[in-house]
Amino acid sequence: MKYEEANYVNDGEVIRIKVSDYTSQQLEEMKLVGKFQCPGKNCDAELCLVHFSKNGGRTYFLKASNDSKHSADCDYKIGNYKAIFIREPENGYFTEEQVNNHVRMVDKDVNEPLKPHIDKKKKMRNNKEKKFGKKFRKMVKSKLEKRLILAE
Repeated sequence: MKYEEANYVNDGEVIRIKVSDYTSQQLEEMKLVGKFQCPGKNCDAELCLVHFSKNGGRTYFLKASNDSKHSADCDYKIGNYKAIFIREPENGYFTEEQVNNHVRMVDKDVNEPLKPHIDKKKKMRNNKEKKFGKKFRKMVKSKLEKRLILAE
């Protein structure tokens, strides 16, 4: 389960945070100093930071490292969880909240495009080819110059 909010614990101080308000680098730094916990009432299950690998780690989220660590009555425990975002129409119509959530999701997808993936091996290969190409051209040029000098 992906957590949009979490409790951040640092030196005994508990702060409620929204994951989307922070960059992955900020969350990594926060993880080194403190820890993330479940936002459920009376629950201190530890959460871990996960980078979504399908888009090169650009997106990230928090998830429970062990579901059994949740308190028995925690709303975020898998058995107790009730989905907030329902994509089924109620009485044949979508609610205003459902429409707004969908619009926000689509807007985020459009306005935050994925960064293009750069293949490091291919980039290195191209750099080597460029260097080799320069050396080759320089060698050919020097040989042609020698031929011209000899021809004179």
